[in-house]
Amino acid sequence: GANDACNPKVVERQHVPLEKYKTNLKKILQHIATVYGKGGGSARTVVITPPPVDVEARLKFQKEQYGDKAIGVAPRSMEWANMYAKAADSVAAELKVPSLNLCELMTASTNWKSYLNDGLHLSPEGNEVWFRLRCVRH
Repeated sequence: GANDACNPKVVERQHVPLEKYKTNLKKILQHIATVYGKGGGSARTVVITPPPVDVEARLKFQKEQYGDKAIGVAPRSMEWANMYAKAADSVAAELKVPSLNLCELMTASTNWKSYLNDGLHLSPEGNEVWFRLRCVRH
């Protein structure tokens, strides 16, 4: 979902429109239920939403990665991450599949930015938080 949630005005090739994202997610979950049974068979199916986005860290990463070729505009934002996280939650609720809204749960912490190593991908601390949230909630 994090790539799907790119701002299409910045990175069109990765962006998936919100309704298409929801349709795709629904198809994936229905396929899992068809192949493995409701709930994923012996393994539980859980929808995990896109993580939060630290725009400043993403811009810093972009500059480090691309130098003078960096575009200076973050393709991802909290607005887009929240929008797609809520969409994933709604699809999960509709299909009665548990979900873990990383965007919402991680930003509830004052040090949520430390959970991301480049403003998007989970750091070791972020993975630990994700694991604890996953175990406690599901």
